[in-house]
Amino acid sequence: GTAPAPTRKPQTAPAISGLVAGAVALAIVAATFAFQAVYSDYYTCVDDALTQTSRHSCEDLLPKQLRPLLSTQN
Repeated sequence: GTAPAPTRKPQTAPAISGLVAGAVALAIVAATFAFQAVYSDYYTCVDDALTQTSRHSCEDLLPKQLRPLLSTQN
């Protein structure tokens, strides 16, 4: 007699979830690099600022929407 062919479980679900997880991780890394590249002038300004007043003036380099989020004031 012939042996029955081994049945294979479909592995598409784990493969798809792995691809999605990888894509999400790459998107996060890409967004982080893009954010740092776009706002490097701001961070350089803050690092070079010698006083609180000059540090506050660096916020002019940020978009208006992000100024409350990244504000250096307490």
